[in-house]
Amino acid sequence: MGPAFCGHPGRRDNPGPLGPGFDPQGSTINSAVFSIYAPDAPTYQTVRLHRVTADWGEYSVTWATFAKSYDPAGIGSFAVNSTGWQTVDVTLLVQAW
Repeated sequence: MGPAFCGHPGRRDNPGPLGPGFDPQGSTINSAVFSIYAPDAPTYQTVRLHRVTADWGEYSVTWATFAKSYDPAGIGSFAVNSTGWQTVDVTLLVQAW
C-alpha cells in the first residue's frame, strides 16, 4: 500500500512514511491531517476521501485497475473553493491502523 507522509504541506523535510503497519512501540497518534494542493481553483466541486481497502502501487494503479477498492463510506470531504492547500482531519482513520 502506498505510504502517507507526515509533516507540513509544502515542506520537503517530511520525516518519513506512515501507513498501516507503522507502529512504533509506545506511540500515540494525537492528530493526522490529509493535505493536498489545489492549483486550479476554484472549481466549487466537492472532493470526498475514502479508506482504501486493497494494496496499490503509486506508479501502477489506475482508475481502471483500482476496481473500486475503497470503503464507500466517506471519511471526510472538502469543497475546492480556492487555490491552495485543502485539508481533512483523518485522525480517527489513522488511529484505527
